[in-house]
Amino acid sequence: MATIKNLNERLITVIFGNGVLIYCIVQVIGVLLIYKQTKSNLESPLIPNYVTCEVFGYYVDGGLIMALAVLLMVIAKFYKQNLLISLIGVFAIIGQQIILASIK
Repeated sequence: MATIKNLNERLITVIFGNGVLIYCIVQVIGVLLIYKQTKSNLESPLIPNYVTCEVFGYYVDGGLIMALAVLLMVIAKFYKQNLLISLIGVFAIIGQQIILASIK
């Protein structure tokens, strides 16, 4: 029977945890790039600022979830809790996809 300590130290858990952490960091960077592109495309005297905020609001919510998850995963990484990193990352990815799926 595999204990949590043994499961946490397996190579596949370490690789999966690192992969999820890298994916979440890329998602946070992607949200910032989407904001930059949206702002430059919608920056016009004919388009009010609230339209930009309304268009980008869901991406901000998803980005906040990912940023919080990255913070928690980095803290867990210091304590070498690879299984916890994997769980936080999977829940963050699911949470972000639920928010992005609610875009009208």
